[in-house]
Amino acid sequence: MKTIILFSSLFILTSCWVNEGPAEFPVETVMGYKAFYAEEKEIQITFESDRPMVNPGKIYLYGNYLLINELFNGVHIFNNTNPSQPIKVGFISILGCVDIGMEGNRLVANYQNDLVTIDITDINNPVEIDRLTDVFTDSFDQLPPQGGYFECLDPNRKHLLAGWEYTQLQNPECYR
Repeated sequence: MKTIILFSSLFILTSCWVNEGPAEFPVETVMGYKAFYAEEKEIQITFESDRPMVNPGKIYLYGNYLLINELFNGVHIFNNTNPSQPIKVGFISILGCVDIGMEGNRLVANYQNDLVTIDITDINNPVEIDRLTDVFTDSFDQLPPQGGYFECLDPNRKHLLAGWEYTQLQNPECYR
């Protein structure tokens, strides 16, 4: 009986072994992530009129202001003097921003792979005061937020990646 169990176990284990190389990609339309890129002129940190909130992240209270991270795009600013009716003040555009923090009157954020420090003493005139480049080379790997099929990044435009859109793809070549 032990011999039968042993051979059955070996058969089951070897029947699951597949070594066919890389996964095959569908030659069809599938749901997945498409990269969208910013223009070169859009990659500077700027203060602009407010944008609609689409994909909010962390929230920080700074004096009478609320700072709300808009994933991959920047930070919304609201005057929160009356917490029951916050008023939109503006938006700090920070390409690829997925995380923010505060230290005194300084907003710290990732700008793609860089770590930037922005003085927000004058909330209507934020000023970049420091930048450490390629700090997040391992953590911000520029892959879509979820696993599945995605459009491979254009190597010449990776630094302009602004985010991902979940949509129909035709014959995608990348998967995670």
